[in-house]
Amino acid sequence: MFNANNVGYWLGGTETPPEEIPQNTSQGDSLPLFKKHFKGRSGEGAFKLETLAKEFLQQESSGAFHEASYDLYVLKSLVSSYIDNEDIFQNAKTYADPVNHVIELRRINAVLPSLKPLKGILTNSMLRKLPKENLTFDILQKKFDDKGEEGLLSTLTLLKNGKPQITKNRRVLAQISAFFKSKNVCD
Repeated sequence: MFNANNVGYWLGGTETPPEEIPQNTSQGDSLPLFKKHFKGRSGEGAFKLETLAKEFLQQESSGAFHEASYDLYVLKSLVSSYIDNEDIFQNAKTYADPVNHVIELRRINAVLPSLKPLKGILTNSMLRKLPKENLTFDILQKKFDDKGEEGLLSTLTLLKNGKPQITKNRRVLAQISAFFKSKNVCD
């Protein structure tokens, strides 16, 4: 992890000195950046700082790795030589992002038990999409009860940012529709 504001300043990507930037604004991880730029690499230890320094900076191990100041020096050398400033800022996340991600996962996991009747009908990834869009089993049932099959399907295929909210896959939509039809016949 690194502070993206500091790295941007050190590499000349921003004019504002780090001490003038609130230190809680963003952070980044160098691993995704290196994976993007060194696509052919794989295997255990392929992205260790020591390995990257040896192969790309022609720096032999001096035994100084894992000393913070030396690691920062090597990281700065690698980043300034191989990573674009734009990529650094695009990869940066605020400190609130991981917290918000955990909150979102907890919200999804809290709703998943209500979707248990659909467990055999939908895949786990499809089931997880429903709570992301604030859809519960009760909401889907109400859509079906109030507006029939067409109301249910329009909810699932509603476009959001040009993509269907849940799915446009006809097979999946047919399975969901058949489930609610058979459920209403049984009730």
